[in-house]
Amino acid sequence: MFAIIKVGGKQFKVSPEQELDIDLLNKQEGDSFEISDVLLVSGEKLNLDPKKTLVKCEVVKHFRGPKLVVFKNRQRHTFRKKKGHRQDYTRVKIKEIVNN
Repeated sequence: MFAIIKVGGKQFKVSPEQELDIDLLNKQEGDSFEISDVLLVSGEKLNLDPKKTLVKCEVVKHFRGPKLVVFKNRQRHTFRKKKGHRQDYTRVKIKEIVNN
């Protein structure tokens, strides 16, 4: 069984017991929460309604992603700019997909 969910403006294909890295959530480590924004559900039963489906999750940890270097250069000018960026992520474990 799998589901396609929408979190933080991005879509993810998830299945039970899967770990997923999403944008930073305002939750503590060990907290459980539910995602109700389900776009598609596939499973043993043929008629599963995504509007009645919940995905139960648990926060595993918060971490920062790899450093990305942004470098700008203008040709034939002495303009150079170097910036770095690290995105904050939350690792989430999918507990179960529940269809009401």
